[in-house]
Amino acid sequence: MFFGRAPARFKPVVICEQCNSADATAKRKLGLRKDFSFSPLEMRQFVRATPHGFHHIDYDLALRIYTNAVG
Repeated sequence: MFFGRAPARFKPVVICEQCNSADATAKRKLGLRKDFSFSPLEMRQFVRATPHGFHHIDYDLALRIYTNAVG
């Protein structure tokens, strides 16, 4: 499946606003490519959800996942 110029890394899915925000926050803080998106399974590894609060992000783990994903 193709979206834009590059093949999609995962099928389209619905995720919560907090997880979508965590994806963007991790990319911004770590200086990652804007056109990269963590898969839901990848986010599940570095985002710890909290009920009725902000999600906690493990930035070191997010960077390791990104590095493995892009080579």
